[in-house]
Amino acid sequence: MTSPSRPERHPPIVFDAAWLAGTTADELSAADGVVSERLFDPQTGTYWLARSALMASAGTHRQLQNELRLAPRLRPSWAMVPTATIWTADRMVLLAPAQPSSRTAGAHTGPGVSIPAVFEMAIAAARAVAAMHEQGLLHGDLRPHNLLIDDSGALRLTGFGHAVGIDAARQSMPQPGPAALPYLPPEIARGDVARVGVRSDLYALGIALYEILIGSTPFQANAPAAWHHAHLAIEPVPPQFRRNDVPGMLGRIVLTLLAKDPADRYASAASLVSDLLRLRAEWESAGRIAPFRPDAASPPSIPLLSGQLFGRDKEMALLSQAWSRVRESGKSELVLIAGAAGSGKSALVDWLGRETGLDAIHFATGKSDQLQRDIPYSPVVQAVRALTMALLGEDEAALVAVRERWLAGLAGQGRAVAELVPEVEHVIGATAPLSDVPAASARARGDTAMLRTFAAFGETGKPLVLFIDDLQWADASTVGLLEAFTAQPPDNVLLIGAYREGEPWARAGGWRHPAARRLAAGRRARRGRPRGGGQPHRDQAAAVRRSDRTGGGRAGRAAGTRGRARARRAGQDRRQSVLHLPAAAHADR
Repeated sequence: MTSPSRPERHPPIVFDAAWLAGTTADELSAADGVVSERLFDPQTGTYWLARSALMASAGTHRQLQNELRLAPRLRPSWAMVPTATIWTADRMVLLAPAQPSSRTAGAHTGPGVSIPAVFEMAIAAARAVAAMHEQGLLHGDLRPHNLLIDDSGALRLTGFGHAVGIDAARQSMPQPGPAALPYLPPEIARGDVARVGVRSDLYALGIALYEILIGSTPFQANAPAAWHHAHLAIEPVPPQFRRNDVPGMLGRIVLTLLAKDPADRYASAASLVSDLLRLRAEWESAGRIAPFRPDAASPPSIPLLSGQLFGRDKEMALLSQAWSRVRESGKSELVLIAGAAGSGKSALVDWLGRETGLDAIHFATGKSDQLQRDIPYSPVVQAVRALTMALLGEDEAALVAVRERWLAGLAGQGRAVAELVPEVEHVIGATAPLSDVPAASARARGDTAMLRTFAAFGETGKPLVLFIDDLQWADASTVGLLEAFTAQPPDNVLLIGAYREGEPWARAGGWRHPAARRLAAGRRARRGRPRGGGQPHRDQAAAVRRSDRTGGGRAGRAAGTRGRARARRAGQDRRQSVLHLPAAAHADR
């Protein structure tokens, strides 16, 4: 009787220079002195990932030593874990088990990778990064060539040569080599140690996903300084504008990962996984993806008590009534909220956003910065950029509707907005150069372009809510824009401003803290209840007179006359109703 055959058993592998010489190698990548290869051992029929570096090169040698040091913290479900080390006459080699189809994600990028395949790769990469972060590690060098994939759909991270512990990142910031320059987070580029964290890895992952989709990174440069400038100052072209079959929401998620400010990126890789799973499910079931707000799965940075504000029923009612009036009438209003630092002014506005169910193209915020008072329209630019990026994630019908309103309102002056927010050209197209005018006229032109931008996002029955926080630190251009809003209010906009009581509003000649009281007095006068002998429209007329003085010549005076007439009409029909909520200082969250 013949005994059943048994699988051939091989003696344990002795990993040494002789074994290495007997393998066949396919190079997967080579960067910064480290070579990655897929090895095949003909004696055992096994495959291995080998990462090697010259012993004589201290820098690359240290990379492999760091990978070996971190091996106990890596897991084979999401990382290539070194299981053996070989020293040859001149090289150090780390080995990890691999598959016959093991390859890097950098081997196949661009339109040849289908959208379903991109979803699978993106979800697997995000899961691996989430697991790594849960293990307390920052990778520091994420790029397609450090994502190892195979035909089973598995994805594992490799290239941990620059990885550090999350808790140690601020003491030993990752310092990847030249190969990482196209993927370098802005905070690392500027050496901002305090802001390095898990979101730094997510920026690099965003660049990698962009490259997988398009076939190239979003920025191009030929020197370290040029790369740093690109990451710090240049906005990427949305991937859906470079590849037609990229869903708008996928493009929006990639751009969220690529935000210059870490606070504007995904808060965690786990939240990214959640959104990508949602994208894939809708794409597979319907062939399209309904717009939604990215990163909604992340917990808020400040704990909430059931999402409620306590003891602020009056202020909540006033704010809700203002929004309802704008929604029903289309006549814009300005609401000012005063209070001490940390008193809940922002919480009140957040509540309004939740209560009204506003989406990302009808609700935007900007925040003045004490250190950025010399940057024109700083908080307004933040808000317009957020609106634009949200719009790029909408379906074509929504985008076209806003584009048509925007172009009609700008009337050829689009460059005034595009110079401040370059991303708007992805919506409205290339803009024509502006004519040279005196500085005061240029400011007035900028104000008008911004106001008409607000109007483009506001719709009948769906007003735009724009929140500008920390007005006590507002730059002069933002202060001037608020004054222009009171004189020439666009339709369907609820503009909310918050400022700290007890601090003057910056800039001589601009609004100061008492302006809030003057505006409130103007509103009471328009309602026919003047106090202390106040005259209706005094402040609006004063603002127009300032514009008249800076407008220049006869044309400026004519514009001032038209502006005063508009201000009078606005007062009569309550288009610019101003609400002051000085008691919003103690809202609890």
